[in-house]
Amino acid sequence: MPSLRSFRTSVSPRRPKARLRAELQVVWSETGSTLKRVWIFLWTNAVILLALGVWGDNSGFWTDKPYLTNTFSALTSAAFGVPVALIVLQRVSASEADAAEARSARRMAGRVSADLALTVSALVRDGIPAMQAVQGSLRDQRDSLVPNADYWRSSTAPRLHYQPYIDAIESVISTVEKLFIANTKQHLAEVSAQWSILTTESRFRLLGTGNQWLPGQQVEEIGALIFTVTGPILEDWRRRGQELREWYHREDQQPESLSFGEMDTLRAFDSWLNAIMNYIDAVIDLTKKSSFVARTLESP
Repeated sequence: MPSLRSFRTSVSPRRPKARLRAELQVVWSETGSTLKRVWIFLWTNAVILLALGVWGDNSGFWTDKPYLTNTFSALTSAAFGVPVALIVLQRVSASEADAAEARSARRMAGRVSADLALTVSALVRDGIPAMQAVQGSLRDQRDSLVPNADYWRSSTAPRLHYQPYIDAIESVISTVEKLFIANTKQHLAEVSAQWSILTTESRFRLLGTGNQWLPGQQVEEIGALIFTVTGPILEDWRRRGQELREWYHREDQQPESLSFGEMDTLRAFDSWLNAIMNYIDAVIDLTKKSSFVARTLESP
């Protein structure tokens, strides 16, 4: 019967012996070459001493030599016991070293992730509420100047004057510059460096010591946010805003017959506003997720 065979296999005495043999093989393979030589040397001498002791018992050699008997017995016991004690101490020391390395890896990951979260949150003076307030203001300006992202204008519509757009560009640039701290570039470089340390050295040490690492999808999402936030988007957005402002100045000064297509100018303005709103969205998302990572990797 299959069930009976399975039961007999589970209670077979061979299984504990095989497990013990496997554990002994692991101990032997992890023992240093010097300690192996000492072990073999001492146990070889212990066997010789044991054989001499047995011969002395049979021949009555130890009968009138109590001190020598005790000394000889102690040497034989030491020759057998010292290698075992050394192996046990080595295993205990290795276990303690592994535990200390695991704690050190957790502390490092906790410290780096906490620094990352703090640096990201320091990009904006008043945090997520300030970013959400700015986004609301940007949406209001976009909806008032480009309602429903509608760029179409009929040929009979009056000529579009760009001064409101120029004023909006200047206002938005000023608002965004006040939102972010002055040394943004330095902070963004620090964010990139801390994420690199966390995903290389900290990850390697955590996994190497049996600790848990972040899920792959979470790492991928945060990596994409880091790439967006630390990229050149903010500087390119400022430069593009200045170009739009100059372009709209020129359009206002052009005769109507030479004016550029109004649909294109409105589309450019809407795209410019969307770019900064998407960037702020990425900073908000990164702020939340980096804080979550810091809590996840926080050292107990």
